[in-house]
Amino acid sequence: MSHATWSVALRGGDPTAVEDLLATALVKPRLANAAIQVALRRKPVAGARAWLAALAGVAGCERIAVKGTGIIGDPEGLPLLFKWMEQPSLARLAGEAFCFITGANLNKDYLKNDTPREVAEGPTEDPNENNVKLAVDEDLPWPAAKKCEFWWRERKKNFHNGKRYCCGKEITLANLQDILKTGYQRQRLAAALELAILEPSKPLFNTLAPGWRQ
Repeated sequence: MSHATWSVALRGGDPTAVEDLLATALVKPRLANAAIQVALRRKPVAGARAWLAALAGVAGCERIAVKGTGIIGDPEGLPLLFKWMEQPSLARLAGEAFCFITGANLNKDYLKNDTPREVAEGPTEDPNENNVKLAVDEDLPWPAAKKCEFWWRERKKNFHNGKRYCCGKEITLANLQDILKTGYQRQRLAAALELAILEPSKPLFNTLAPGWRQ
């Protein structure tokens, strides 16, 4: 994946560039996140969901499917996210995707669980422990799937399948600018990409710049 392809897909939505990014995501795991962050936002909702559905039975692509569901922002994908929340290897990523679509906060809305007993996450304080790697989703809370489902049932009337949402809000300039001001870092990055798509003549907002420059 070249930077030029990424930029063309982001700015112009060129179908060829978008498909090139999706192909890259499947063969180069290190670049997958950057690729789908743009490609799935540029692809029509129905086509994006069909592409993710095709990954359902492909070993090694589960994380792309989960993260992609949150990127698309279509509430129709929530039933799958609730199922993924029951799988320890995907649960926290599914919880984050759920929040990206609905605007829920697992901590503040009391929708999180303790770490499952069967999950051993390193490193520990044992000097003989060989596992010194942090869990891939170390910074994400564990979702309580049933609580999330109940929370969603109480609020789903305010959402529409087939429509895209970002952090529980319709994708408008005003809403995205608000997310840039108040969201967490990954939420702010999502808002910045959405803004770049809505306003292609303006530079991509650099969410990684020092605060005084933002």
